[in-house]
Amino acid sequence: MQAAADPAKVFDAILLVWLRARIDAGLEKLVEAREGFNHARREYDTHKMAANYAVVSLERSVLDLKEGRYADVKELAEEIKWVFHSKGLHDEALAALRLFQTAAERETLTVDVAERMVRYMYRAQSDPKLKFEG
Repeated sequence: MQAAADPAKVFDAILLVWLRARIDAGLEKLVEAREGFNHARREYDTHKMAANYAVVSLERSVLDLKEGRYADVKELAEEIKWVFHSKGLHDEALAALRLFQTAAERETLTVDVAERMVRYMYRAQSDPKLKFEG
């Protein structure tokens, strides 16, 4: 596969899977969206790209919450723990992820809060001092 020879193409391919999953989620093709998010999560985990892994995980949690799949959200909260030990995420983003993790474990996370966390993580990439206003 030629993409494997060029890391930029590999990352572009992962991004395309992620974007397709977002489109599928918007079209309420939940099975396809979940598969795409899971594929992107695996790839970002393999490449230890913590920020992308975190956002994709939050986006998948929105799907799970909409379907009442709290056990899956708890599993995401457990799987995201490696992000806390990686580099590349600033303290405010990590604090938001800790809130996600705690709320998921307690089954108090709502779709609205998870969606706001996703939007926050996108905005926080360009503003490390931005606080999550849960």
